Amino acid sequence: MIKKDLISEFKWQLSSSLDKTKEFKIILDDDWEQQTGWIQLYDIVLYRQGIPFAVFDFKEDKNQINSEAKSILSALKITKARYGIFVVGNDYYLLDKGNRFEKLVKLDFESII
Repeated sequence: MIKKDLISEFKWQLSSSLDKTKEFKIILDDDWEQQTGWIQLYDIVLYRQGIPFAVFDFKEDKNQINSEAKSILSALKITKARYGIFVVGNDYYLLDKGNRFEKLVKLDFESII
């Protein structure tokens, strides 16, 4: 299980790197009700001007991404969020609504920002 202090540290890094003029807000442990009625908890959701922009899901290893991708895809499809980002250690795997979720792209932190 990913420790909350690691997620909090990432939140701090993210918030210190974001453009302050863009009205970003970072929410830890954000929960959304899915169309099925289930409540889904996301590690971090980045809002821009009050609208979900990116959903972050922290995993211990890359193998967990494929089994959990449906959760992120669901979040992106029912909201205006553009990006779903899996965080595994120092690696970031991006799902982009703009490319129709056709590929999971591996990036570094600077590229994510």
